Amino acid sequence: MATALAVVDYSKSLVGQKVKVKTNPYGGQCVALIDHIVQHFTEGEMNLAYTNAKDCLAKAENEGMEVIYNNPNDPDLIPQEGDFVVLHFGPSDPFGHILVCVSADRNGMVTVEQNIDGYSDHNQNGINDQLEIDGGGYTRNYSRNYEGVIGWFRLPYDSLNQKKEEEENDMITISAPGRGIALMMGGKFLPILHKDTPLTFWNQGVKHYSLDTATFDAWQGKAEKSTLDDTTVNKLIAGLKK
Repeated sequence: MATALAVVDYSKSLVGQKVKVKTNPYGGQCVALIDHIVQHFTEGEMNLAYTNAKDCLAKAENEGMEVIYNNPNDPDLIPQEGDFVVLHFGPSDPFGHILVCVSADRNGMVTVEQNIDGYSDHNQNGINDQLEIDGGGYTRNYSRNYEGVIGWFRLPYDSLNQKKEEEENDMITISAPGRGIALMMGGKFLPILHKDTPLTFWNQGVKHYSLDTATFDAWQGKAEKSTLDDTTVNKLIAGLKK
């Protein structure tokens, strides 16, 4: 389930790695970390490709995420855990910076950030890694004050979790003569290949329907066929009816 705590825990699990996304050719940039996290929790439906960090608030709004613009005159307006915080340090800063807020109070934030190493030359070619293709830095635990913070945004947790719940509720198992048992979830056909698997779903309250072969085949399409034989299927269903 997508929650602020889940975002924080997942971000922490990436510390020490150079997190990349296919849409950013410059490797471990700060925005690549956040883009990866956003795509991870939205199953690729939302992304920050390709956006400079300083422009991520506008991008997040376009993607349907909640955006809060910083008001330096309101000391009680601070980011929450799991928020993605955007920084920009004026005209001399062409890219900005972005990070994950782990925790925050009036004085500052504990964060997870990528590409904050300053100058580095890990491949020893004399060029700053931050300026090279597939360059960038590594993900770090960090802490900082609110200098440069222009706002933050967060994932739409309610809608993401509602969608997941709807998908989980829209789940049934089906069978047909000579076709074994399959799981239908969110309109997707998923073949069941082991005799113990149906019991896992049925014990969780998933309903089962016995279909005619033609209907089963129409739902199956070109997916991989279930390998359970009729004898096994009939025995399982008989146990379900007791």
